[in-house]
Amino acid sequence: MEIKNVDSKEKLKEYYDFFTKVFYEDAVEYNEHYYPMFNTYSKISEQFEKDNSLLIYLENEGEIVGTVAIKDVSDEEATIYALTVEKKYRGKGYSSMLLKEIEKRLKSKGVKRISLGARIRACYVYLKNGYTPTLLVQVSDFATTDLIKKANKYNYEVVDEYQNEVCGAVFYKVSKVDEEVIKYFESNVPTAHVSYIFTKEI
Repeated sequence: MEIKNVDSKEKLKEYYDFFTKVFYEDAVEYNEHYYPMFNTYSKISEQFEKDNSLLIYLENEGEIVGTVAIKDVSDEEATIYALTVEKKYRGKGYSSMLLKEIEKRLKSKGVKRISLGARIRACYVYLKNGYTPTLLVQVSDFATTDLIKKANKYNYEVVDEYQNEVCGAVFYKVSKVDEEVIKYFESNVPTAHVSYIFTKEI
């Protein structure tokens, strides 16, 4: 196994196709909604032109078997858009290997904070690697953040919130991740979409 940089436009497309295919196959297997990622291609293309050392993949016998997709890199913060490892290579520490490498590279460039969103089944790898979870409850259309807060039977502390004419969100401080919490808010708050987001100071 070897970690490499995306070093050509052809490899960039192969890299993009790999992680979108893995996400699609996982969505089908776990009966989850697949969110198209085509808007990300322009983001990673911009990153490729700017600094391809932050677009890395894990290679085995000439094939991509894992990737980290980074976007929105600023002077202080970066976002991990997708961390993916091919199914047959999971459970062997390769996700942590990719995370540690991208953290090292981002830190060397002065980035101080990494953020990301994750499906519930992917949360463990981030917790294991020192990322802090926050619960994000989003609503749209007629629903408001007041409905979210009214449904907060857990008495979670609000760390941030926003509301405009058509959508809103509440960020709650949590100490752990729990799929039942997601199901509860999505069942009890109209239009709610709930996920865990993670941050880490590096």
